[in-house]
Amino acid sequence: MATITNVTPFPFESHIAKLEPQVQYVIKNLWNSIGDVQNAVPILKSQIDTNKTSIAATNKVVNNNISTQTVTTTSAPSIGFLNNQSGNTSYTTLPSDYGAYILFSNSSPIALTLSTASGAIQLPWYCTVLNEGVGLVTATPATGTISYPNNTSAASMSIAQGQAAVLIYNGTNYYGYIVPVIPQSIAATTSKWLDSFTASTGTFTSSQPAIADILGLSAALALLAPIASPTFTGTVTEPTPPVLTAAVTDTSATAGSATALPVTPLGYLEMSVNGVTVKIPYYSV
Repeated sequence: MATITNVTPFPFESHIAKLEPQVQYVIKNLWNSIGDVQNAVPILKSQIDTNKTSIAATNKVVNNNISTQTVTTTSAPSIGFLNNQSGNTSYTTLPSDYGAYILFSNSSPIALTLSTASGAIQLPWYCTVLNEGVGLVTATPATGTISYPNNTSAASMSIAQGQAAVLIYNGTNYYGYIVPVIPQSIAATTSKWLDSFTASTGTFTSSQPAIADILGLSAALALLAPIASPTFTGTVTEPTPPVLTAAVTDTSATAGSATALPVTPLGYLEMSVNGVTVKIPYYSV
């Protein structure tokens, strides 16, 4: 740092005496400011030296507390890349499949080997498998196991048609997750109910129920059905007919008298006989 000569009291008063008072004032203030800066420099230098010593001590402590290690990081250049294996029935994952989508579409079963080669697969590593074909994809680690929902440390994992699976490698074993399929909408149909659901495609099917499908209804209706060939049990007893006596015929008449009917009947009963309306008188007796 350059050394600044000490500023002495204003030395040339006589030299500026002939200048305007305002100019003299400005020159004197500038001279005093230079003196203030000169006096501040040693103080600032002392503070900087103190801070440098403190920073050096802090760096020493930090360096002593941090162990030296090599950190290897990898990027996923294949994110969004589609590795189309639709024509193959077998495939072994590669380091370049890191972050990629591997597509399978075959009518035959497909064997997918998940590589675990030492030094070939750097961590982190994962891929996504899509199965668009009827053939079942069976993902099997070359070594170790694969864990996925409801299955821990399994030998392999199946990926059905219409499913997508995320496969993650931790350096020893694999972990898998089947991406859920969104259920598809189905229109309501009168007199039908849902009878099945396919998890791999998210589709429902419906059908009209039969009587046998409704618990208890079939047995209840059977009680109302007529018996095709009824059978009778027990003894049939024929009742004894009553004894008929000989009929008595009497052809004689006995004279008597009858009360004469009133001249005017109480009323008439009307009825139709073969389409002809007739009146029958009735009397009060």
